[in-house]
Amino acid sequence: MLRHNDDIVGCFSASNELFVRLEHGLEQFKEWTILGQVDIEELVDRYLIDVADWERNFRVLKIRGQDAEKLPK
Repeated sequence: MLRHNDDIVGCFSASNELFVRLEHGLEQFKEWTILGQVDIEELVDRYLIDVADWERNFRVLKIRGQDAEKLPK
């Protein structure tokens, strides 16, 4: 451990930086996970009244799907 003291400190610093970046990234994708936290049926009943509402949301869903394809693997 004494021979690798500098490496351990460097590893700790790098991992700390990665966790900070991850924390910022979580906020960016928060809206992607919100559907898992709400009652979908209630939202459908409240906001999807006519055909235009459904069409608009399907277009947005298609765009989001394309955005999801661009995410790093």
